[in-house]
Amino acid sequence: MGAILTFCAAFVYAGYTVVTSRVTGELSSTTATFWTNLIALPILFAIAFVSGEAIRITGWAALWPVLGLAVFGGVAQLSFAYALQRLPAAFAAMGSHLSLIFTGLVGWAVYSEPITVEHLIGGTLIIGGLIWARERRKVA
Repeated sequence: MGAILTFCAAFVYAGYTVVTSRVTGELSSTTATFWTNLIALPILFAIAFVSGEAIRITGWAALWPVLGLAVFGGVAQLSFAYALQRLPAAFAAMGSHLSLIFTGLVGWAVYSEPITVEHLIGGTLIIGGLIWARERRKVA
């Protein structure tokens, strides 16, 4: 089931990247982000409802993660839309993987989660891949 959900998430992310890339060609990154989120909101609400996930905030402790996701997710989406205006979609999508490194660092700093050798290898591969792609782009 996990592999199926991962495949579905990758497919949706690819669709989001293509749509946002095309929309940012016509609109500002802020406007594009607003409209893609407005369109996605009822779809994601329906998915959460059907899947049985909690869709009601029951207290302040449950509100903080939602607010954090709204703020940091919004900044991430605006940054991605901004990058799509200036870079090819494939390169901008690769750059979005830097969020994985940032998330690992926040987990380490805030929640004292360990950084393992696997994390270091993954981060090195992400940064190395971006450097390699940038160099290939300069040559082309």
